[in-house]
Amino acid sequence: KSETKMASSEEGSSFQTSAKEKLTSIKNFTATSWTRARQYTIEKLGKAEVTEYDSEYQSLCTEMDAIKQNSEKMIHYVVQLLEPDPALRLEGLVYKKLDRPQRQTTSPQEMLGLEMTRAGKEFGPETQYGGYLLRCGEVEYKMAQTKRRYREKVERDFLTPLRAFLEVDIKNAVSERKAVSIKRLDLDAAKKRATDAKPEKLPAAEDELRRAQAEFDAQLEKARTTLKRVNSSHVNHLGHLRSLIVAQKSFHNDCLEHLAEVDVAASGQSVSEPEKVPLFKEEQLFEFMGMQFNKSEGRNGRVLYDYDAPGEDQIAVEAGQEVLVLRIPDNDQEFIVLVKQGISEEIGKVPVTHIEF
Repeated sequence: KSETKMASSEEGSSFQTSAKEKLTSIKNFTATSWTRARQYTIEKLGKAEVTEYDSEYQSLCTEMDAIKQNSEKMIHYVVQLLEPDPALRLEGLVYKKLDRPQRQTTSPQEMLGLEMTRAGKEFGPETQYGGYLLRCGEVEYKMAQTKRRYREKVERDFLTPLRAFLEVDIKNAVSERKAVSIKRLDLDAAKKRATDAKPEKLPAAEDELRRAQAEFDAQLEKARTTLKRVNSSHVNHLGHLRSLIVAQKSFHNDCLEHLAEVDVAASGQSVSEPEKVPLFKEEQLFEFMGMQFNKSEGRNGRVLYDYDAPGEDQIAVEAGQEVLVLRIPDNDQEFIVLVKQGISEEIGKVPVTHIEF
């Protein structure tokens, strides 16, 4: 019993000590916050002296602010360049906040290419207008796919590193600057208390002033080191900026090559087509969803992205896999494709955004 009482007494004593420590911590925090708020208010009213930062620190802060502002503007306008539609930009921001991949949608240019292809088939590939529509549709779709790859490259090689710089390096520097401002408030408050202290309280006030000065100097030096590192690290973004320019150059060159094909066709000159080896040489009818498809009428395509086929009539494909597109849709956003699975062949639906010709 005596041991139990002693254990209970020790636990009670430990609890009381912990509670007292917490109350003391809360009291000190409240007093410190009140002192800082009071000092800040007096300074804003112009009734207190303010410790000035040295010119080097002020210059570093000004340079960091300029880097932060310019980086944010570049990200803003590059994002607008890649996606002019504000609704889709907002959707992408929501998916990013939720840490989820954004859904793939068919772009207006892809839909234009598909519509031209459909119209060309309707007018007849053997007619001059129908044949030209088919070629225009193919080129529009190629340019849309080129733009999709361009956007992915800019996002990976330019936007992601710049965002990481803002989220990590700049945010850390801002935090260090805020800590310097807080320590400066504490220092000025300690100076005022030392000035107004009575003779019997002057030694304690001077000790507090020396401690506040040491903490301020230490934090100022820490912030200065962080700012110097941040202000010099942005030079490393030169490589990312070059990646942006290279991606833009490649994108426009590819689009010009695609448009040149249409230009030659419009002038009536013969256009040499690269010889394509068909994936499926046998002329054989396939039935799918109550419709019949002939292999000989299909178009060779290549898969751009992996697809897991969540739907019953869809088929799983992998990036880089070659397929035979049996039907281009009129309204829906899925191709009907034939895929080789080992020695067998399977048929199913795949989104148009996952295939290029």
